[in-house]
Amino acid sequence: MEIPHVHGEEAEAHTAAEAPVKGHVRGGPIVATLRHRWPEYLTEIFVIVFSISISFALDQWKERRHDHEVEQLYLKTLSNNLASDIDTLHEVIPESRLVVRKAQGLIAASRATTAAAGPADEDIQDLARRPSFVAHDAAFSDLRSSGNLKVLHDFALKNALFDYYEHYEAIQAKQTAERESLINLTAPYLIKTVSLGGGLGSATDPLRGAMLHDRVFLNTLWIRVHERSELLGDYEQALDLAQRMKRRIAKDLD
Repeated sequence: MEIPHVHGEEAEAHTAAEAPVKGHVRGGPIVATLRHRWPEYLTEIFVIVFSISISFALDQWKERRHDHEVEQLYLKTLSNNLASDIDTLHEVIPESRLVVRKAQGLIAASRATTAAAGPADEDIQDLARRPSFVAHDAAFSDLRSSGNLKVLHDFALKNALFDYYEHYEAIQAKQTAERESLINLTAPYLIKTVSLGGGLGSATDPLRGAMLHDRVFLNTLWIRVHERSELLGDYEQALDLAQRMKRRIAKDLD
């Protein structure tokens, strides 16, 4: 006897499994969630990006403000250093001109046809003058050693600073050479020949007059004129550079 198939619950389950589920979204639950909540997610993304941008902009503003404050401090110090250099050069330049003028005057006297008095003590002391220029470079040295040159935004000013202090290094070398010349050539001759401080060997003494025709003394005068004239030109150039930089810095100061 054949037992008939009972459809009942198994048939209903089979039918339910094959039937499409109402409300099913293609792509799965993630896509469904995105479709329903995308405004919320978009708002959150916007808030996060906006917060990061604000934070980044604030950090940049703080960094720029800090760099500006550091730049202003360096500019003020540089200005003060240059002002001190200008004052020193205003003293060194006239003294250098005096040395050149006295040496040239004695050379001219040596060419005179009439007998002339020899160099006075004051003339010889002026010839032995060696006014020196020592630049104030504390701010520039710190800028280079600390790596803070980047805080100076004026590239023309940075180039001018390098030119100025390179020029100063050349002046230092020439001043050192002049000192050696004065110590080794000029001073020994004067010590052997002249009695300073009055008394023996005054300007009216014939021996002093003979100095103007002494080849060694005349060569000494020529050396002094050459060395001090060269330095005088360097001092005047340094003064012009310092004054122009100081005016430029004044425009950048708050």
